[in-house]
Amino acid sequence: MTVSASGARSVAEEIVLCGQSAGFAELALVNGVVGIVVAPRGQLVLARTVAVEGERITEYELVADPNRLRRLELAAPRWP
Repeated sequence: MTVSASGARSVAEEIVLCGQSAGFAELALVNGVVGIVVAPRGQLVLARTVAVEGERITEYELVADPNRLRRLELAAPRWP
C-alpha cells in the first residue's frame, strides 16, 4: 500500500488517520530523505517520507507494502 498526499490540509487529514501508530513512530532517514518509521516491537510496518518547504510539511509518501519496506534504506538521523 502506498499513499501520497499533497498540500497542508490533505497531509494533516492523512496524519490524523494514521495517528494510531504515533506511539511507535521515530524519525529516520528513509532512502536518504527525512522520514518517519513505525516499528512496534522492532517490526517495520510503515515508513513515511516527508517533503518540507520552509517550516511546513508539504507532501509525504506512506509505504506499508512489505516488499517495498524491505527495499528501503533506513538510517538514524545524526543530530548536531
